[in-house]
Amino acid sequence: MKKENYIVVQYWMVTNYNLTGNELLIYALIHGFNQDGETFFNGSIGYISEFLNISKRSVIEILKKLVDKKLIIKQELYINGVKFCKYKTFTTSEETSPPPSEETSPNNLASHSIEIYIPVLEKWNSLNIISHSKEVVKSKWQKKHTEQVKLYGQDKVFKAMENYATIIHSSSYFFDYKWPLWDFIARGLYKFLDEASPLENFKAKKIEAKKSKPKMGDADYYANDSQW
Repeated sequence: MKKENYIVVQYWMVTNYNLTGNELLIYALIHGFNQDGETFFNGSIGYISEFLNISKRSVIEILKKLVDKKLIIKQELYINGVKFCKYKTFTTSEETSPPPSEETSPNNLASHSIEIYIPVLEKWNSLNIISHSKEVVKSKWQKKHTEQVKLYGQDKVFKAMENYATIIHSSSYFFDYKWPLWDFIARGLYKFLDEASPLENFKAKKIEAKKSKPKMGDADYYANDSQW
């Protein structure tokens, strides 16, 4: 780690999001890597821990809180069966509005959100997972769902849906949970992107491997330095 590395805490991080302490520092650290709105922070848990002089367990807990608060986006990638995580803040400038909350009213959706979810819904219904009417999706669709589609792009979202449908409809895979469209976008989308290798990771043979795998203690977890 370079000694001249630094982070910048900006005024709006405190006033808009009420961040303090280590949550503020971790948010500012991640934001410093993706101010262009595209680049993700892909440093390890160990990097954040060493940089800010806090425990790895605390880093994991804080990252989870920031994701739950919709202040950062988490994306998981699997490379040779090993999980890697990268993060991106929702905001890119002081003028950016606070991120969406669970209480966001569907009646306040901008027209571009409607333009986004209609083709997504049509694609979803064509895959015979769980069919929805436009009225139901309109009542459930929030700004966070639009942000997810924008983040990955429509083509990637459609391909992730196809991967999910392939897994759901085939006995060759152990994953069989059916999300409604809005939950898939918010909670499951990143797991079924091509770069996450879902058709490989969810193969049924992994069930047996999982049963025989010994439980990892904290020491093993941190020694491996896997990311949350």
